[in-house]
Amino acid sequence: MVNELNDIVDSELPGRAPFERKEFKVGDEELEFYCRDVIQCIRALYGDPRFADDLVFAPERHYTSQDHSCRIYNEMHTGDWWWTVQVCDL
Repeated sequence: MVNELNDIVDSELPGRAPFERKEFKVGDEELEFYCRDVIQCIRALYGDPRFADDLVFAPERHYTSQDHSCRIYNEMHTGDWWWTVQVCDL
């Protein structure tokens, strides 16, 4: 069932990277996991115009009031970290 679903995702949803099966050995235990190539995923997201309105390229500050007395942190781009690592004239 899982393989059938993976085949549908890989063949019927164009632009998405195929799943890759990886094995990882820890001591005597061998684990398996599935992943996608992150670069191919980024290309698929940035290359699909349906996601254009949802992609964020600059940090934002959101507040609960006009006087900016209470700040809201709800997404990565609203946090302080993004402001400190990205030079921005907003």
